[in-house]
Amino acid sequence: MVEALTIKEEEALFLLTENSIIDEMRTVVEQFWLPPHKACAQIEKIIRLYTDDLSLKVMVSGETKNISLYIIGSSGVLALTPFSNIDSNVLLQKVYGESLLPKNRKWYIFPPDPRLIRRLTLPKVLLVNPCVLENFPVPRLSLSIGLLASYLRKYQKADVRIIDMQMGFTVKDIIDEALQFRPVLFGLSISFGQKGIALSILDEIYNARKPAITDPLIVLGNIIPAAFPSEFLERYPDSIVAHREGELTIMGLVEYLQGERELESVPGITFRNKLGNIQSTPNESVPMALIPLPALDTIEDLVRCKGALTLELSRGCQWNACTFCPREHKSSIWKTFPTEQILDQFIRLRQICDHFGLSRHVFLADEEFVGGMNDGLETERITGLSQELRRRDIGIHIDAAARVDQVYSPSMGTAWHIKRMKMWHLCRQAGLDRLFMGIESGSNAQLQRYGKGISAGHAVIAIRILSALGIPLRFGFIMFDQLMIGLKDLKENITFLERTDAFMKPIDVQEYGYEKLFELLLRDKDFVATFSANKPIYAGVSYMLATMEVLINSRYKVMLKHAERQYGKQLILDENTPDTNMGRYKVVFVDGLIKDISVSSQKWIDRHFGAAYTIKSAYKIAPEPERKYLMDWMIAYRSISLLLVKALVFIFDENENPEELFDIMTSGILEPNLPSSLGEFRNDSRKGNPVYRARLIEDCLNIFDRLVEVEMRKLKTLMELGEVTDTADGRLHAVLQRWQANKGMWVLINDADHASEHEVS
Repeated sequence: MVEALTIKEEEALFLLTENSIIDEMRTVVEQFWLPPHKACAQIEKIIRLYTDDLSLKVMVSGETKNISLYIIGSSGVLALTPFSNIDSNVLLQKVYGESLLPKNRKWYIFPPDPRLIRRLTLPKVLLVNPCVLENFPVPRLSLSIGLLASYLRKYQKADVRIIDMQMGFTVKDIIDEALQFRPVLFGLSISFGQKGIALSILDEIYNARKPAITDPLIVLGNIIPAAFPSEFLERYPDSIVAHREGELTIMGLVEYLQGERELESVPGITFRNKLGNIQSTPNESVPMALIPLPALDTIEDLVRCKGALTLELSRGCQWNACTFCPREHKSSIWKTFPTEQILDQFIRLRQICDHFGLSRHVFLADEEFVGGMNDGLETERITGLSQELRRRDIGIHIDAAARVDQVYSPSMGTAWHIKRMKMWHLCRQAGLDRLFMGIESGSNAQLQRYGKGISAGHAVIAIRILSALGIPLRFGFIMFDQLMIGLKDLKENITFLERTDAFMKPIDVQEYGYEKLFELLLRDKDFVATFSANKPIYAGVSYMLATMEVLINSRYKVMLKHAERQYGKQLILDENTPDTNMGRYKVVFVDGLIKDISVSSQKWIDRHFGAAYTIKSAYKIAPEPERKYLMDWMIAYRSISLLLVKALVFIFDENENPEELFDIMTSGILEPNLPSSLGEFRNDSRKGNPVYRARLIEDCLNIFDRLVEVEMRKLKTLMELGEVTDTADGRLHAVLQRWQANKGMWVLINDADHASEHEVS
């Protein structure tokens, strides 16, 4: 065993081993959400109360279970590990070996071994999450940089700091921190739509890269750099682009900077080698059991901004066949945490919620909550997790996502469906507050183009089952795609979204039993009518009127290439130079009318996106009285959005009965001039002219915008009455002001050159 240092009682390190002082320091370190540098500052204050030895240095490293405190003096090093014993400390194991470390000790004073002192001099890493705050004003816990920071801390490999621009930090704040902190590695996570702000940060960092000030290795990760490494390496030749999972990559890069390995051996990177050629290394997947809780450095800011807690329990998707979803930057297999690890992370987050007064609600970022196990035991795994959540009374509520065929799959028998109903019912009892399903379309032809592997009817049955079990739902829906020809698919979508035979009232399972309830929901129209919630499907759609985005490396691009040969026309206009901000192609619509309706719908979305996103985000964490007001606004907005598309179909579909009037209503208020205006638009002989058609559609947008304005006034009144509360820095109020200021402006946010405004000529 490493011999304990023998020092005089009056020396500083010995003084600090007094039980009461150890307890004070332990209390600080046990706040596992504190960023290490803030924990160090609090420890230093405690030390100053008991000794005037200014030579003592403080370091905190590790995460949750293995957080460690080191106080480094000229005569030795005091190590304190409140969550574990000294002999399980990974840093000390590297220096001395586990067998030589003291057993059953929470603190220990080590001699001033040069190896230990050198190992405690951790390289500095600064990780940044850029964000265009105007587009995404309500934050969520950043998993991208949070998981990387936590992984480095777990193995005590680096002194990591985080800056998340969701919390209001500016480019100047980032540069100031880099100049003051002087990291050896500067990491930037660049997701969809964040390229512009990221380039601003990088340009400033490169301007500040002077050896005497700061000269970090620049590492770029997430979907955009991973998809376009050559573009970033052209602009920043000595940067490193990370692709796929980042934990082993960033660990390897830190080891490279420490001289412990060659750059070519670091997994999952693209870079310019010594010859100036672009080189990539193979990806390596980190075992899920080794991934810790994401770093919680930003939790105080998250509370201030009324943001949402997010967590990742699995990675990948077992389906891997949706044509709109690029998979190259994601895991090609589905994998999940062990159940005990999930429970431990929930317990940690419960501590966070209780300490900061947050609602015990976590939003899972998993692509697929249920997933696909190699042994086919998905139901048993979720059932076991739910049972443990209830047995331990953990009290965490979650939002999750699953495919329709995890609920209803006609290829599976009755026994499978009964087990699944029991599983989902238990999930609800264990804290499942809401489930997201990617329904995507009510047109079977469109669902086939999307590669969903389901029909619209399957989705209806799944909604019935889950809502009957009392599970609130929300849906993904892609109304338009570029291969849509004519109005048939669109009209099927409208009819589907208006169906009221999908959402059920909660039904007492004990009265019917799972098997009988399943059969009734599947086949008995009278039973369905009796228990219908009289709620249209569109009420659960997260974003109405969305258009297919043809993302790089997606299968839909391949379908467009086939269609190019079929129609003898170019459909992908920038195949070799795609939009590297949004990671998508500029594509042509086969049908000009569908193009016009789609583009106008996207302008409608973008006009209201800031308000809709902020209100939807506020709903996630609002207390119950506020949630109803916010949900009422969202449903009214979705209703108006669908009515807009119905009106456009009414205007342009020559086969539609002109005498049929739509219920152009919202919240009991009728727009007086709407029916006559729609009739005039329909009868206008100039509507076939593409230029005039665009003007006519914009007039229609302005009419329906007045209906949204009514809902905005209601929301503003609720805020003035204190029924709906804002963030501490007034983000909801600011969004409503911007909405009013932009009245009548119909532009595309992330599509300056109107990439979708093309059709086959």
